[in-house]
Amino acid sequence: MVGFVSGRVAADVDRNVFSNRAWSIEQLVVPREWQLSEQQSYPGILVSAVHRAGEGKITLGAECVEPRVTTENYGEKTRLALAGIHFTVSRLPAQGEAYVLDAVTHDKQTRLRQAVLVNDGIAYVLTIKAPSKVMPAFARVFEDVLRQMKLESSASGSTSGPTRR
Repeated sequence: MVGFVSGRVAADVDRNVFSNRAWSIEQLVVPREWQLSEQQSYPGILVSAVHRAGEGKITLGAECVEPRVTTENYGEKTRLALAGIHFTVSRLPAQGEAYVLDAVTHDKQTRLRQAVLVNDGIAYVLTIKAPSKVMPAFARVFEDVLRQMKLESSASGSTSGPTRR
């Protein structure tokens, strides 16, 4: 694995749409009731969105990876890392080419859902985190954001919704 790359620029936030050409993100669209912010709160986090009622948070992270890294093995590494910090983790059916996880804290108060996708040497992790009691309402938001996410691909044109066209 190659560490997180810092110093990439060319990001743009326009109301509820994020794009970042340096990380090959054509668009990430969040619903209007979510506030996007480019302020990086953690290394590798490109953008975050907070629900206006303050009940949930969406993040998109990216990391450069070696060519041999696949969506499957990066997703499994992510699953093991969550389990290692005491989350109860379940793998959900794939959405497009994305490896999807559902995880809950040991006290069952917080739940998160993650989608992992490796494309052209970049591992993307889309996460939604919320109190367990409201996560059912946010599951559709997560699916919609993931489905509408468009990635550029130097090898095959563009990647959309996280599947290749």
